[in-house]
Amino acid sequence: MKRILLASDFDGVIVPRGAAPGAIRWHARARALFRRLQDREDVALAIMSGRDPGELLDATRGIRCYIAGSYGRYVRDEEGTVLRDPPQFDAPEGAWADAVRELGGVVERKRHGVAVHWRMSSALGSQHAAVVAFRAWARRQQLRVLEGHDSCEAVVRGPAKLAALRLLVHLTGADSVIYAGDDESDFRALRWAALYGSAFYVGRDGTVPGAGVAIVGSIADLWQQVENLRVVSDRANAVRQRLAPSS
Repeated sequence: MKRILLASDFDGVIVPRGAAPGAIRWHARARALFRRLQDREDVALAIMSGRDPGELLDATRGIRCYIAGSYGRYVRDEEGTVLRDPPQFDAPEGAWADAVRELGGVVERKRHGVAVHWRMSSALGSQHAAVVAFRAWARRQQLRVLEGHDSCEAVVRGPAKLAALRLLVHLTGADSVIYAGDDESDFRALRWAALYGSAFYVGRDGTVPGAGVAIVGSIADLWQQVENLRVVSDRANAVRQRLAPSS
């Protein structure tokens, strides 16, 4: 049984948003904290992201943690056992895909969906006809549409991040939850975590995900605040160990 579950989104929380798979670099404070906490018997760690499971497995090598990829549709435990994995999505693209690429956007095929990115395109945007057509195509495919930062994504329907977070709490037996996120896909998980522990939202756009959710301005600020939580500090852990009755 674990006392604490520390779960975090990935992009914009652990790594800078938009990092390519081959260029992923954890924020130094986040990696140091995860490496330290993975050795504590009372802590379970989890990464919950919209990224493909394979990308997350590569990005978390050397870190013992649960993985919830594809926005929680895929779940794998600390030992590598896959607990949930819906069928791969492989429907052909529509005409919208050629339009997106011609305008400098990126069409990313994922295990459980498709994403359109326009960060590097000055011609594309959320309301461009090609992106609107993508959303219409996604709904015809019975996919769920998720709006992101300079992106729009469509994923197979199924359990999302909140369901994955609750599953991990059940599996670990944790009685306290710490969750960090930075976009709309995290809001329900953040609000739930705020009821049972601590929740942190990384953002400077004035968004307030819900009551009890702490707003932090940067990745560095986030992990400084998480590290300062009493339930996370090694000093508090050492005190509990000293007070524990000897066998």
